[in-house]
Amino acid sequence: MAIIHVRSISEDLVSQLQTRAKGHHRSMEAEVRVILADAVQPPPIARGTRHLNFDLIAKADLGDVVLAPMSPTLRELEL
Repeated sequence: MAIIHVRSISEDLVSQLQTRAKGHHRSMEAEVRVILADAVQPPPIARGTRHLNFDLIAKADLGDVVLAPMSPTLRELEL
């Protein structure tokens, strides 16, 4: 397992990390591991976003705008 040493962290940041870790019932070291692991994960594809966007467009006054289908489709992305 690798070890990372981070220098020059402000006392304020350390205090915030300690508070956050305490709120999650973890050590500060464990909290930092969770933060780092979350930071490198790709964002999830939001399901239903396409419908939300069409609802917002429908409420907007866009006149006679014609919307082309998305490419690639969600189904193609899931394959």
